[in-house]
Amino acid sequence: MEDIRNDGTAPHDPYLERRRQRVRATSEPLAVALGSGSLRGLSHIGVLKVLEELDIRPSLITGTSMGAIVGSLWAAGMDSDELITTVRSFADTDLNGFDMHMDTGPTGLIDGRRTFAWLDDYLPATFDELAHPFACVIADLATGERIVCSEGAVREAVRVSASLPVVFEPTYRDGHALADGGLVEPVPVDAAHELGARDVIAIPLNKVYRQPILDGHAGSGTEGTVDLPAVLQQASTASINVLGIALAREECSRANVVIMPDTAEFGRWDIARADEIVERGYLAAWDQLDMLMPYSHLQTNWFAERGLLPRLEAAVAPAHRTMGSILLGTS
Repeated sequence: MEDIRNDGTAPHDPYLERRRQRVRATSEPLAVALGSGSLRGLSHIGVLKVLEELDIRPSLITGTSMGAIVGSLWAAGMDSDELITTVRSFADTDLNGFDMHMDTGPTGLIDGRRTFAWLDDYLPATFDELAHPFACVIADLATGERIVCSEGAVREAVRVSASLPVVFEPTYRDGHALADGGLVEPVPVDAAHELGARDVIAIPLNKVYRQPILDGHAGSGTEGTVDLPAVLQQASTASINVLGIALAREECSRANVVIMPDTAEFGRWDIARADEIVERGYLAAWDQLDMLMPYSHLQTNWFAERGLLPRLEAAVAPAHRTMGSILLGTS
């Protein structure tokens, strides 16, 4: 019989595999909640790439705004590399104004249906046709309510979830004005729990950004004038972001893992730097490796070969029990 004690990849702890299986069993179903954040939300793709590399298998994906777009495409069966390729296909598109169509009326600057028409090429007609369970959050501007969409027309739901007020025309249905879910739930952790998730990996993007509201694009009109649509777009986005910070913090307090990519230096529509934004998500996820390892289905040797075995053992170590807790029957 081979003596594995001299095998550098052998687990130090003979009960490690058993504990790993127990952790995964008690933490399922697992959800990933992708937050709002305009094109900074492309950092979600980098986080999803790490989840793929660690063989983490969420049973539910929830998304708000840009998180809804990325999450729905992932749920449709795209992997992270395909998502990156899709994003690169838009690299030459001027998204500073989302190719504005100023013909939508007084309540929105951009024709959202035309802006998001490309989703029709990648998403099925209904939620049921997605490869993986998915839900997105939208806001009702008429009532202030949040609506969690997990059935029906998925393309329409995702488009509405990403429809930033003032920038995009709301969708009107039976006296309701439906718009960006970031207004009511910028990181859909509660939505994930409501749909049955036990553990949630949250990716928030709401934070104070270092860029001024009126950046160079706001002054892109004729000399001596201000581009009013760009000003309104930036001001509305910044206002919603400020309001979303507190909501995101509260939501993330109910998540098991929080991954926050550092995207402060990027513009809201900075598609030309898409690869950099994705990379920030990738780095942020690896920074949370110890928190993610318990959910991984990779073989233990994968971690051992990379010198990560002690961290894996610590990540799935049994909870510390005190004599008091044993006598009181609380553990």
